[in-house]
Amino acid sequence: MWRAIVLFVGCWILATPVVVLFSVSVQGESCLVRDYGASSVVCVCNSTHCDSLQPIPEEDISNRSFTRFTSSKDGQRLKRTTDVFVDAVVGSGIAEFYLNKSQIYQDIIGFGGAMTDASAINIASFSEKTSDNLMRLIPLLKRAKELNPREVKLFTSPWSAPYWMKRNGTTSGTSHLLEENYQPWANYFVKYVY
Repeated sequence: MWRAIVLFVGCWILATPVVVLFSVSVQGESCLVRDYGASSVVCVCNSTHCDSLQPIPEEDISNRSFTRFTSSKDGQRLKRTTDVFVDAVVGSGIAEFYLNKSQIYQDIIGFGGAMTDASAINIASFSEKTSDNLMRLIPLLKRAKELNPREVKLFTSPWSAPYWMKRNGTTSGTSHLLEENYQPWANYFVKYVY
């Protein structure tokens, strides 16, 4: 999956005016659809199946093309589309954009999702086989390190420290940690990540 994303980002780096000429769509591995009645669907991951992105074929990679993956409210899930850039025709009314590979504005570590307390509780309730299958797609801290052959970079960003650690005694509103809780809060982060 990361190879696909890195290739996606790498193929966007051009320095000429371009427009999209045509698209070729390829569906990712099948989605086992479940509708919860909220005007959208989800893909089910279980002990025998989890959606995955297939590697981008070498023939789809060039300095004039890019690949995007789309998920939508109407049911598309990781739909892969390869687009080709062509030189823009001035005055055609088609929007133009410029990508300048000589100017780097920021480094991107990667793309991923969030692991919330609710996610972790739900995943922990699955059978071991189902959660192992899911963890190959949604890393769960320690288990991600065990299941992933490459280095997994983790960071955390809490909504709030516990109320009893803060000056205002609540998890909402603007506040700061009490000084005596600096070290316990730091210890909590280390324990959480490792």
